[in-house]
Amino acid sequence: MKKSIILCALSALLICLTFTGCKMHVSTDPTAPDAETTTRAKLTPGVTQTIVDAQGETVLQLPDESHGVNVLSKTSPVQRGSSINLIIQGRAKEKYSIEFRLDGEDAALKADDMTANEVGFATWNVDVPKDLAAGVYDVTVRNLAKPDEEYLITHIEIK
Repeated sequence: MKKSIILCALSALLICLTFTGCKMHVSTDPTAPDAETTTRAKLTPGVTQTIVDAQGETVLQLPDESHGVNVLSKTSPVQRGSSINLIIQGRAKEKYSIEFRLDGEDAALKADDMTANEVGFATWNVDVPKDLAAGVYDVTVRNLAKPDEEYLITHIEIK
């Protein structure tokens, strides 16, 4: 019970920070924990923003379309042969589908549908085939009960 309340409170805080704007601090030198150089970004909901660290790695990319479904965590960029991890928050106990498409083509990857837990979290761990084409994939997550109303389109780079 306490765990559910804490998860719910953390989710509400994350959503609040996302919609009100917040500062994000990312060290550009992972070997120097006290480094003073940071990347600061004003998060803008509904707008795709890419934040890149000093090594040219993508640190954060926000979804460009969110309708009742929000990204809490995702792996990007991802090497072929490794796994994508994506955590979303939608409606509690609802079933969600996920598809990965490159340049609007047919679904390149499709994982099993997931049912959100009691606070609305759903998690996918998707293995990326070694022969999958590199590029930035559109990732579409849909609430299967309301597929045209509650969905998310985000992006994951596969290298």
